[in-house]
Amino acid sequence: MDFGPPPTPEFLAEDRYNDIFIDCTATFVLCFVCVILRLLSTRPARRSLWLDDGAAVLALIFAIGQYVGILYQRKLGFGKHIQAAILIDPNVAANFLKLTLSLEFVYISAITCVRFCILFFLWRIFGPTSMRKYLVTLLVVCGLLALTNYIGAALNCFRVNNTFDPNDLAKKCIDSHKFYVAIAIFNCVIDFSLMLLPVPYVLRLQISQRRKWMVVCSFAVAGLTCILSAIKVDVIINKFSTADPTWETLDLMKWSSLEIFCGIVAVCMPTFRPLLLWVWVRTPFHTPKTSQVSQVPDRTKASGHIYLADMGGESQSRLAQPAEARSLPIEEWESDEIDPRGK
Repeated sequence: MDFGPPPTPEFLAEDRYNDIFIDCTATFVLCFVCVILRLLSTRPARRSLWLDDGAAVLALIFAIGQYVGILYQRKLGFGKHIQAAILIDPNVAANFLKLTLSLEFVYISAITCVRFCILFFLWRIFGPTSMRKYLVTLLVVCGLLALTNYIGAALNCFRVNNTFDPNDLAKKCIDSHKFYVAIAIFNCVIDFSLMLLPVPYVLRLQISQRRKWMVVCSFAVAGLTCILSAIKVDVIINKFSTADPTWETLDLMKWSSLEIFCGIVAVCMPTFRPLLLWVWVRTPFHTPKTSQVSQVPDRTKASGHIYLADMGGESQSRLAQPAEARSLPIEEWESDEIDPRGK
């Protein structure tokens, strides 16, 4: 690789690694805690683990791989200019590109699991409604997009080995910049679709307006991933380059990692309510409602509707029981019901 004139000591001393390390460490710890809380919420919600929980755990496993990869990249001079990294290891460019490709596969797997998690969660809550056909469509689209990403990453160059050889000027590769821009735009569209899809169904719930907007806001947290996806598009368009890989890919790696970690947080938050209520009723600030049992409607006689017990519980099996049979003193969503036809 030809780097031009010899770099100055100040140039070689520049280091941006902390820009990614601090942000990614904080959000990684947060997403790890959120998945644990999600699993703990199944107990007070009195439900079994389902596909959405499995997808969240799988996304966390890939997130761990992403974070470990970021830590290991430090040994390859990540955050420094490539000229400084080569002083550490002459083969650093090829090794760095190999690790970056591996992390690209990890990113694709993690973000796909995050999307499957929210889709399975919506299926569990709104499955009997007309949302089902949209969920199936989005599942297929997300799966095909992941497959496209895998193929594009694996066949970036005509020969895979050429991907890791920065000195091969005759190699035939696709235009990575255009490919990443196209994929990032598709990601934004899917993220916005996932955020907006449940809103009209939630607004038809037979609950108070205050609680409707609470539920909408819990789903709208997914909008955070939409913002991160949009930022990533801007980074790819304006800042992405492989001329100085250990330096110029830092922003892309940072926002890709934050997209994974914050996405896991976003899909876990709607399931926390049973656990929060379970904790709340055991605090000295909680005042039990003596008439709460008598005010719960007899939902076992209801027909033509399904009820949402909570934002993470099994609606039908739990509500089929009399109120007296529920041992945990957790209040439910107020008469949460939706039209099964989605109309």
